[in-house]
Amino acid sequence: MRQSLRQAEELAANQAAVQQTISNLAHDLRTPLTGAKGYLELLIEAQQDSTIERLEQEEILALIQQRLEILNELLEQLFTYTKSRDESLKLEAELFELNEFIRQIFALAYADFEQAGITLELDLNPEPIRLAEDRQALQQIFSNLIQNVLRYAKSQFYLRTRLLEDSILISCSNDLREAIDPSLTAELHERYKRGAKHRPEGASGLGLAIVSSYLERMGASLSITTTEEQFCLEIRLRK
Repeated sequence: MRQSLRQAEELAANQAAVQQTISNLAHDLRTPLTGAKGYLELLIEAQQDSTIERLEQEEILALIQQRLEILNELLEQLFTYTKSRDESLKLEAELFELNEFIRQIFALAYADFEQAGITLELDLNPEPIRLAEDRQALQQIFSNLIQNVLRYAKSQFYLRTRLLEDSILISCSNDLREAIDPSLTAELHERYKRGAKHRPEGASGLGLAIVSSYLERMGASLSITTTEEQFCLEIRLRK
């Protein structure tokens, strides 16, 4: 009876969290949608006005595409967040080697780091680290961490893995383009929390919340520390 009551309370809490997140994102979703609608109306007028050159019309089309891409990214982040909170979707553990997994993920993102002017340094455990976790969930965790770095890091990112006696340690750090409010450090992994005053378009504030949700379901821990110039994150996975 108590277990059923607790499960019902957890389900209600999850539903409330998702509903609140949807409400918080409503403004962010409306902004690019309104922008795209405005540019579309401008394009229709331009096509009816023979004095407006084709090049200008193509520029308007590019702006519409940009707004729609931002909207799509926000919707994708919302979908991923709701999926990370859905207890009915069971995580499927499989055995794989962590260091090689990380190498492959960052190899795919290397061009993005170069374009952003961010130096990438991987300090991987000398010996292989074998673990049994949901591969897709862990891939989503790293994808969100990478996006967070690309948005907020200034010029450097460092990642280290270590095999400890009781856990597997993954620690990350990067310098910051903009200082994080110290009073928000403990809450950065909560939904819709952002430490920086200004954020790039398309950033929903759900990145670290998604990371936190998946890690919680995996029985792992997440801790975050910040200084005026540095963001540090530590994950401890079960062995």
